[in-house]
Amino acid sequence: MSKVHILSGTPEGEYQVVFHIGTPTSGTSIAGLTWVQAVAAAGFRTATAMVEGTNPWQITAAEKTSLAAGTIVEVTETINLANQTAAVVNGVLDARWLTLRDEVATAVRGALRFFGMVRA
Repeated sequence: MSKVHILSGTPEGEYQVVFHIGTPTSGTSIAGLTWVQAVAAAGFRTATAMVEGTNPWQITAAEKTSLAAGTIVEVTETINLANQTAAVVNGVLDARWLTLRDEVATAVRGALRFFGMVRA
């Protein structure tokens, strides 16, 4: 499963980049849901900007299933990659993915902390 997909860009080097980040697996919401259950039930970042297929710019059926199941979330950003070598681009994308991994964990835990809680 791919962590990063680079899609279309502009002549100025601004590219749409899709990141697939694993949902946190430790802890639960206040309602006792795992984060995966909460992400799936809430539809939190489970939609894709990609077309399904087997090409590098497409989301595979397995990735799409993982999104729907809540085991990964999708983040799309525009990143300037103008005049960069492949090695530099790889470094930029790897660093951004690591940062997003932490940001996504914080976002999931914050946005879905009370998801599913009920009061009688």
